[in-house]
Amino acid sequence: MTLHETEFGAVEALEWGTGDRLIVLLHALAAGPWGFGPLAERLLRPGRRIVAPALHGYGGTRVTGATDPVDAHLAVARWALGSGGDGRSVLFGHSMGGITALLAAGGRDDLAALVLFEPIVHAALHDDDPEDRELGAAERAMIRGIGAGVERGAPEAELGAFIEAWNEAPWADLAPRLRERLLADAGRLAKETDAVAGRAIPAGFWATVTTPARVLHGDRSPPLAARLAERVAGRLPDARLQTLPGLGHMAPALAPDAIAAVIEDALASPPQPVASAS
Repeated sequence: MTLHETEFGAVEALEWGTGDRLIVLLHALAAGPWGFGPLAERLLRPGRRIVAPALHGYGGTRVTGATDPVDAHLAVARWALGSGGDGRSVLFGHSMGGITALLAAGGRDDLAALVLFEPIVHAALHDDDPEDRELGAAERAMIRGIGAGVERGAPEAELGAFIEAWNEAPWADLAPRLRERLLADAGRLAKETDAVAGRAIPAGFWATVTTPARVLHGDRSPPLAARLAERVAGRLPDARLQTLPGLGHMAPALAPDAIAAVIEDALASPPQPVASAS
């Protein structure tokens, strides 16, 4: 990884290739950019440069004076998009990286494609829909549980339940070193999950994301993931909702062929807009 000193702090990033076509990959909560290697290899072509930055608090990335994790991640995303290219950049975001990519895309006219895999955007849910309310409330309760576990000094049960719900693997099956790292980061992860779930999106923001978008979810992912993808796609002015069969929430790392194929297709044939559900 390369460490870059910026005006707002340090950013560590994985980088592949050289060229004018920039592809930025934004990772999920608790994941980091390291799992993007296989996806980047499949996307690499002559003339393409791929950048996968570690978001704030991951690797060596630290945004000076950051108080809100989402704002800090957004600063990193904007830096990555400004790191080169010919004005036809591609922006991909997974989960927490999805809300970060969505926010980074607002007001830009220099993106060729926006691809979001299961973006965690609670603000896209409909307050008047009972299922939306139920799914959102259950997730927020799980997040509060992580914070409560941190406060009492024993977060493993709550953090393990969260990881199992989203990461397609039982907590007990994770490598001991990975469990230790996640538990050591439990306090930061509690704040980060709370900030992501609580992020407000102004009503007027959605119309500013004019880049042709693909919003993806796997059919093996948690129900909330599918509902969030549906709601995000419905609020964007030019988006296509796409279900990927046989895949779960960690598809960008576990099924890079499927994700790369969607990104390539989005570049080759921009999607048609869907009717807004807002």
